Amino acid sequence: MKHPVANRKEKKRAGDFSPFFSFLLSFQQINAVLISIVDSLAPVLLCRSYKSSSGVNNRKTELFLKEHEHLRNSDRLIDNAISIAMSTKENITFQRGMLKSIQTRVTTLANRFPAINSLIQKINLRKRRDSLILGGVIGVCTILLLLYTFH
Repeated sequence: MKHPVANRKEKKRAGDFSPFFSFLLSFQQINAVLISIVDSLAPVLLCRSYKSSSGVNNRKTELFLKEHEHLRNSDRLIDNAISIAMSTKENITFQRGMLKSIQTRVTTLANRFPAINSLIQKINLRKRRDSLILGGVIGVCTILLLLYTFH
């Protein structure tokens, strides 16, 4: 049985992309409404422009048709972006599962063999020590560099 705090963290991680996807889906819905409006208006506008010989109506019709084409292209691009984002989310979720299973296997091995557990602890201690030494050296070098530049 998992710890309740761990469950909340997993749920939070799983929903990290949800605002992005909801934004894309709402944008796609708005785009679909606009395309349906233009689709319903296009025949009416075309009939009016052919009945009227004025150049202004022809220009408006051309602009509406261009806008219609732009809406169709943006709808296609949004569909592509959503499919790419969904496949990326699936891949990341799969990789997370793989890394989690690897971590559980390493933990199982560490618990099964105490020598491996002590070795992992020694490696972590050395890594921490090396990080502290490196941070100290960088700090001293930065202070010496600042002293040199201001004197």
